[in-house]
Amino acid sequence: MHYKFLEELAAEYGAKNLRFFIPMQRIQGLAHIGLPIGIIDSSSEEVVVECVVDERRYKVEEGYKIELRAVNDQDPDQYFGSKTFYQMDFTHLMRRAPEDYRVYVLCDEPVQYQKVS
Repeated sequence: MHYKFLEELAAEYGAKNLRFFIPMQRIQGLAHIGLPIGIIDSSSEEVVVECVVDERRYKVEEGYKIELRAVNDQDPDQYFGSKTFYQMDFTHLMRRAPEDYRVYVLCDEPVQYQKVS
């Protein structure tokens, strides 16, 4: 069975207007030792983080994968990075754990969210 849920949301509202709330772990940067990468901070608990669609590698309308990037990725103390999901797997996560995997659409000013899943 092919799920078009995320594709339909992106077609209706635009991928840039979707906001996802998913559990993520903080990433610890290694720039202080000269490496421009980060690793997941296994000592930190997962928290539900607001994310946007990052379509640099995968387009939502392709129906293959979706990459979600944390909104607050500019704060080095609260850096969460991004996560990539197969769209079908993400749809299943939303159905199994709706309190942890939520989708909202950005509405008119002032900034407001409307839950769509």
